[in-house]
Amino acid sequence: MPGINLLPWREQQRAERQRRFFTVLILVLILATVVVFLLEYCLHVRVQQQLARNALIRDEISGLNVQVAQVRELQARREQLLDRLTRLHKLQSDRASIVRLLEQLARTVPEGMGLTALKVQGERLLISGKARSNALVSRFMLNQRGSDWLSEPTLEEVKVIQNGHLEPVYWFRLSMEKWKFNDHVK
Repeated sequence: MPGINLLPWREQQRAERQRRFFTVLILVLILATVVVFLLEYCLHVRVQQQLARNALIRDEISGLNVQVAQVRELQARREQLLDRLTRLHKLQSDRASIVRLLEQLARTVPEGMGLTALKVQGERLLISGKARSNALVSRFMLNQRGSDWLSEPTLEEVKVIQNGHLEPVYWFRLSMEKWKFNDHVK
């Protein structure tokens, strides 16, 4: 058997193995490429879905922000209405108090004296008037000290106005502290 040459057979077998190897290699490359493209497509689809979800969430958030702004606006309006209601209740309760205060002032003004102006500044009542003498202004202030409605009368200014040969007129301005309307509403 020494005359058998196995080289061509080996060459054919090697060529066949190489051809199968390259065929398998090409099939694996094609399969890998398909798998990569499928994975890329799946990832692309998932990214698009996530972007769509993000857009939906952004839209929902903007809608909720609009609702939050509306709620804040409604709360501000509610606070304004409550403030207005509080002021209306205060005015309603002060209505009777003002009448009582004016009645008390009318009772305590001595004869020979008249009030020309009443003005409210915070919790102070500013009173202007005319009197025939300083003693009448002093008596008016003393009458107010015993008052439940007004306290701490303070004389701010007194002017004497001479009317020729007639009696002088004393023009005065005073203020009263702690004007207590709401404490006396019944």
